[in-house]
Amino acid sequence: MMLSAAEIEDLLANNGSGLTPDEYDEQPETEDVMKNRATLLTPVLETCRQLWDAKSDDLKLVAQRLGDGSRDVAWRIAFGESGILNFFLEINAAKSLSPDLQLHTLRLVGNSCADTDQNRARVVGANLFKPIMDLLEDESLTPVVVPVLYNIVVDYAQLHASQANLSAALIGRLAGPSIDEFAQLVTYMCKTLVLIGGQDGEATRADPSTVRVLLGLATHEPFSSDIEDFAILTSAAAAYLSMEEFQVRLISDGQLPLLLRATKHANTVFSDVQDEEGEDLTALLKAMRSTFQQTLADVTAQDIFLKQHPLNDPVSSELFSWLNGANRPLRSAACLSLGNLCRSDATSKAMVQEHKAHEPLIRLIADPDARDAQELHAALSFLKNMAIPIDNKSVLVDVLEPACVPRVLALDSMPQVQFAAVSLIRLLLINSPNNAEAICSRWRNAGQTDESQPDTVQKLAELFKRSDTEPVKMEIARGILGLCRVVQSQPVQSVLKDIAEANNVHDDEELRERFWKRYDFTEPLVYLVAQTKWPSVRSEAWFVFALICRSQGGGRALSKALEDEKAFSSLTEAVTGEQCVVTDVSEEAPTDAGLVPGGTSLQLEPQQIDPARQSDMARVDRENAVVMCQELLKHQPEDWPRRGALQALASQGTRKIVEGKSS
Repeated sequence: MMLSAAEIEDLLANNGSGLTPDEYDEQPETEDVMKNRATLLTPVLETCRQLWDAKSDDLKLVAQRLGDGSRDVAWRIAFGESGILNFFLEINAAKSLSPDLQLHTLRLVGNSCADTDQNRARVVGANLFKPIMDLLEDESLTPVVVPVLYNIVVDYAQLHASQANLSAALIGRLAGPSIDEFAQLVTYMCKTLVLIGGQDGEATRADPSTVRVLLGLATHEPFSSDIEDFAILTSAAAAYLSMEEFQVRLISDGQLPLLLRATKHANTVFSDVQDEEGEDLTALLKAMRSTFQQTLADVTAQDIFLKQHPLNDPVSSELFSWLNGANRPLRSAACLSLGNLCRSDATSKAMVQEHKAHEPLIRLIADPDARDAQELHAALSFLKNMAIPIDNKSVLVDVLEPACVPRVLALDSMPQVQFAAVSLIRLLLINSPNNAEAICSRWRNAGQTDESQPDTVQKLAELFKRSDTEPVKMEIARGILGLCRVVQSQPVQSVLKDIAEANNVHDDEELRERFWKRYDFTEPLVYLVAQTKWPSVRSEAWFVFALICRSQGGGRALSKALEDEKAFSSLTEAVTGEQCVVTDVSEEAPTDAGLVPGGTSLQLEPQQIDPARQSDMARVDRENAVVMCQELLKHQPEDWPRRGALQALASQGTRKIVEGKSS
């Protein structure tokens, strides 16, 4: 039985739901009701086939009614189950439809696939996706084809769309001369590109000009002045720039100025968007800026960047101008980007000695009003990279001024920022007595020492006590260990200048004695050897401990630390290789090793672990620990509670060392 277009219209109207998609979802129908709808469409499908076979123009009227009916969500599954969707997909693939029939066919397909995975599966399973995609070449159909493709791809079939080269087809349309006529479709096209961009193999299938086209549109009218258009275009570009292939191409093809222009645009033209503009818009702007920062960071992390854009290149010069500017988001982006370039000592030294990149960072961190966590973290991270070369350390001493990085130690609400600050201080102490002197000096006001203010070392020790963040505590402990190493391994009149001037003392041993009286490092020292997560750090601690105990003050500090059971257990393990309780030597019979202090005839000296010989770690740890035991036994009183146990350890350790040398 053939139905007229009017009869089909009545059938759809009388048996639909009349509800919006949201309302329909809240009132689910039974399976029987949905099956009944599909059955009702049986004569409709037969009518369509007869009209197609007869090449009747009436098919376009039927298609129009079906396209209208497909807007009712209740008919979507029924169109698929009845075979109507497949019928129109197949005639669409025939590529001989009249303009009107083509239009209504697309409407039916697009509406049927909206939020309906069963119908999307029919499109993909029958290999009928590409014929729809090919219609993008027809400008008259583009306004309909783009939403249809989006309805199929969203939440489904993105890999299939990628394999069909949909992104290249969309870029071809976006790059065309008629793009202004399709401005309202940019959102759909870019959302589709974002969905496709994350698919495996898309990097090799996509049009090489994808990023250039998207950023080019974003930075030109009419899209550059509309925040939503700008955001969706740049989001699509970022989706492709998350792929290494496109990052490298952006650099090698000279497209980086486009990315910089878009980043600057996002942070200047739209900088006056306030909360009153709407929470959604404000959130969009925040996300967009964050995306640009991450994208720039990813791109500048590529090895090819400096080869293509050295530090005196216009691209790098633009980044330096952001670093010296007042725009916070751009300044943060510059910190991340330029910081990524410091992958060699030569570049890091050029950053400091030629480009003075540290100076705006010092001003930023020293600003008491600077409390943006992201900006501070970016600045500190950049300084950390520049602090690695030895030649830079003395130049960066102003970083350690009390008003600069040390002030950040008080920002307890920003543990990540505190970690970056502590890590920077630790790096600046390595092989730099000048910087060690800086953190041991108290605040000076008009040339006079302010005794009421703690120095940076004391601030670090205080932060260690109150912080519950493991990485922060570890970095503080390592920094303090580095300071102790400096104090114990070289003349200290210049390092402990503040103590020398305050007490009119110039003898190295007396200065060390006062150093150990000023600071209480018990908890950080215990922490270093009690932890088991970083064996190399523990080994470094045993080496420095062996140096520390050569002074009376250092020995007292370590003896106090060893009163902690975890620390003493770690020492026992380092000496014996086992976690066990060591018997007091006074309870044992004398042995050939004697009560030495621990067998000094071996003439042991503190040894630092060679990173290339990690297999020697246990042996070197034992020798350093034995040296420490021997030195402690020299300086501690006879009634020291740990003396007996330490003598036993020294004896056991000495025997093991002798056995190791003879084997």
